[in-house]
Amino acid sequence: MASIALNPGFVLIFAALASLAAPKSVRPVLMAGAAAFALWLLLDNEFGAAAAVAQMGLSVVLLDLDALNRVFGIAYLIALVLLAIYSSARRSRSEDAAILLLAGGAVSALFVGDLVSFVASAALAGLAAAWVVFASPLPGANGAGVRLLIWHGLEGLLLLVGVAFHISSGAESSVFTRLNVETLGGGFIFAALMIRVGAPMAHVWLKDSIAHASGAGAVALSVFTSTLGVYALARLFPAEPLLPAIGGAMIVLGIGFAAAEDDMRRAAAYGLTAQVGVCVALIGIGSPLARAGAEAHAFALIFAFSLLLMAQGAVLARTGVGRISGLGGFARAMPVTTAFAFLGALAAAGFPGLAAYVSMAVALEATGVWD
Repeated sequence: MASIALNPGFVLIFAALASLAAPKSVRPVLMAGAAAFALWLLLDNEFGAAAAVAQMGLSVVLLDLDALNRVFGIAYLIALVLLAIYSSARRSRSEDAAILLLAGGAVSALFVGDLVSFVASAALAGLAAAWVVFASPLPGANGAGVRLLIWHGLEGLLLLVGVAFHISSGAESSVFTRLNVETLGGGFIFAALMIRVGAPMAHVWLKDSIAHASGAGAVALSVFTSTLGVYALARLFPAEPLLPAIGGAMIVLGIGFAAAEDDMRRAAAYGLTAQVGVCVALIGIGSPLARAGAEAHAFALIFAFSLLLMAQGAVLARTGVGRISGLGGFARAMPVTTAFAFLGALAAAGFPGLAAYVSMAVALEATGVWD
């Protein structure tokens, strides 16, 4: 069977446009169906570049598959199917379209093979992430959406400047290659990715947006935002000496704020920051074992925090309580949700027997043999 040279993320973008006209009963099916079709496109293509064109003297690679982006793509698309099931009872047409557009931008960014296309896809994902927050019915969502828009606008500006410097400095093309953070182009792109992963001083956008998004929106933000930065660092800055220190700072900062936070979704966002810091540090270590550990840990985090935030969203929707100190006795009122929340928290914490525990073991082994 001939493969279709179509970036899987484009399917989700088309589905986002279609969802604006679809009735409520059709939108969950459309979301899950688009994710399933994109997954089929992903698995039906062989590794290598496809659908490459030349624009203004630059190579634009719309589809480039390899082991790294396939791991992240599979996780993203499975998570989107689960999110479609979770969000089937909602009535927000705007939020459905925003989540699909966010997923489409993130998945497209995974599978393009050049910096120009990556910047465009990442910018689309950033705009859609702000739209997800704007679509939330919770108080303060509009202000959080504006703040997120500013953060992603800054990120997009840094990416554009970095790519411009990279190309103007004599690079043969904009096709993905390892970048040097000491160059102007590499430095700007590196700074932009620090915003995306939520490095110290830029970590506030993640907890702010997750705390103000709806239950489904918070899950989408946890899946398709900071982990895209992990992928980009693994692609563009492997074995960068700055990353272990930055990742370590993210771990310490995330743990400290999570322990002190009373808002359950802010605490989860800080926990995600700490665990993403593990991935960032492993990418900086750069050994084959460390890179494999970073991919595995990011894969596990996507599902662990999806489950945790889905359960927290259900609690918030039913009880209206978002404070950990105000959840006394809710286990009797919502036993199934409590069980899922407990399981999600254990998975996010790397409890033995769960996936994150295995990836954490790989991370510790990679750190132990690091020179």
